[in-house]
Amino acid sequence: VAAQWLILFLTLAIWDRALNYYTEWGQTAMFAAVMLTTAIGIPFYIFLERASLGFRRLKPRMATIYDPVFWRHERHWKLSDSPIMGLFTGTPFR
Repeated sequence: VAAQWLILFLTLAIWDRALNYYTEWGQTAMFAAVMLTTAIGIPFYIFLERASLGFRRLKPRMATIYDPVFWRHERHWKLSDSPIMGLFTGTPFR
């Protein structure tokens, strides 16, 4: 949840600056905001996914729902879900 709030804050800050510069730069400010938001958002979610794995690979295991290993594995999949992943549906980047 904190990660979602952080990316929301960064996005709002970028777009606030872009809207303030709209009178001077016009559509270039909007384009820069889109590119900057994308350039920050995608690596942020990649980092978040890697950090949730402890910068290691996910190991296949058999575990019951009572096992803490199961919940760590489940937490990884809930943390790594982001709206940006919808952009890569059907591609090798997914």
